[in-house]
Amino acid sequence: MQPTGMATGRLKNQAKIRINNWAVKTLRNIVTG
Repeated sequence: MQPTGMATGRLKNQAKIRINNWAVKTLRNIVTG
């Protein structure tokens, strides 16, 4: 197990979660707007 690989994997997961949250927010704004 390489610590660097785990770190990059975590960053990728965080980016995915951020993008998903942003997409949900924008979709809600479009629907409610």
